[in-house]
Amino acid sequence: TPPPVSAPPTDPNQPGFASTQPKDEQSFRRTASPSVVPVPNVSVAPAMTANGMPAVAATFGLNKNANNWALKDVKPFSAAVSRTVKIQCEADKFMLLPQPGLQGVRVIPITGQTVEAADKLVYAVWDYMDSWGIAGEKMYWRPILQIRVLPGGEQRYDELRQILRNSGLVVEYVQ
Repeated sequence: TPPPVSAPPTDPNQPGFASTQPKDEQSFRRTASPSVVPVPNVSVAPAMTANGMPAVAATFGLNKNANNWALKDVKPFSAAVSRTVKIQCEADKFMLLPQPGLQGVRVIPITGQTVEAADKLVYAVWDYMDSWGIAGEKMYWRPILQIRVLPGGEQRYDELRQILRNSGLVVEYVQ
């Protein structure tokens, strides 16, 4: 007669443990600290205007149809690490101010719609993020955009804030 078959272990720390959960989720549940909150990247429908047309934020360049669209390397069950990017907003340009490791001011002219310059701003923020290095294992950078608005730049700031809604970037008004 064949030997009896025993049930597989139910404790994930025991040899032979089998689970239907993805490996990443298993390791997350075993190693994550209680202060880490999983952040899934969930798709959402684009914002619509009152007349049923897509909002400006959903119509140019970068794909703005998902949450966290302006963040890099976001994976399920990863944790955000924040760092500040100082920006000056004027009627005709965005200026990313110097940071350690990056010299000079980065100027993004606004020659048309704010959404076009917003895409260029996101790419410039990505350059800053790249200069920061790796956020850490199962972590990603979540920049905090501290935006100082100069006289005449109020409308551009309001439009930028709307465009970056659901982008994953934190937008803060600074006086």
